[in-house]
Amino acid sequence: MPRKPLNRRQKGRPRRRVSRRQRETRARQSLITGTGLVLGLVVLVLGWGLYEQYVLHPRQPVATVAGEPIRRKTYQDMLRYRRWYYGNYLNRLEEQERELLASEESGALIQYIDQQIGQLKREVANLSVSVLEELIDDRLVRQECSRQGIAVSPEKVQLELEDQFGYERNPPAPAPVTDTLPITITATPTTVPMTEEEFLAQSAAWFRTMYDAAGFGESEYRRMLESMLYREKLEEVIRAGVP
Repeated sequence: MPRKPLNRRQKGRPRRRVSRRQRETRARQSLITGTGLVLGLVVLVLGWGLYEQYVLHPRQPVATVAGEPIRRKTYQDMLRYRRWYYGNYLNRLEEQERELLASEESGALIQYIDQQIGQLKREVANLSVSVLEELIDDRLVRQECSRQGIAVSPEKVQLELEDQFGYERNPPAPAPVTDTLPITITATPTTVPMTEEEFLAQSAAWFRTMYDAAGFGESEYRRMLESMLYREKLEEVIRAGVP
């Protein structure tokens, strides 16, 4: 029987047979490549989500005051701090009220503390709004101070911080005793002035506690003091201009 003639594609090309091992190798390589692409896509999606959550989202403004944005992170940091601070204050008031109830103290004092607790709870419930209003007001005050040339130096902020902790760099000297005046010995309690080392230790402990509990750092706290001083200076200028 005559052989079947080869077509053009078969001429000059030997027939290749793919072994089972080669097929398995190719399948394994395809699987690895596909898995790598899927994992890469998952990592890309997760990375973008984290970038959006921790980088883009905090930078988005919650409000804009005369072209100056208030970042979401600034708002969230202040909100956490206020909730933590008011929460501690509320706990102290409630503890005082329990002690007074147990000791059968004056009802008028208990009623006063109870009113303070009620007012503080209302303020805590409205913090999400009041904190934003506070930040907007701060931007307006700073912008007006800038227009009027009012400045608050870092030294003023430091002095305010020291005053809050009861530290005086130069405490007043005791009055001198003279022989011409009659000397009367009176038992009066004396307060030992706070030393610089004590101030540094107490302020550092406060900043650590504040940051661990509310994520509010020393720089944010100093800016809050700076805002308070700006407001006080602006109020002084306004009062001075009122006839």
